[in-house]
Amino acid sequence: MLQRHRDVGPALVTATAATDADKQLVAYVRPADGAQPDEAELR
Repeated sequence: MLQRHRDVGPALVTATAATDADKQLVAYVRPADGAQPDEAELR
């Protein structure tokens, strides 16, 4: 879904957990050529 955004090039999403109760998804994104993705829009 993230890579369908017009301003996103390659992206990687991974799950992290400090504890079993504290799980998060973290995304690493490289902008598409010449793009400047809006962080708030990608959330």
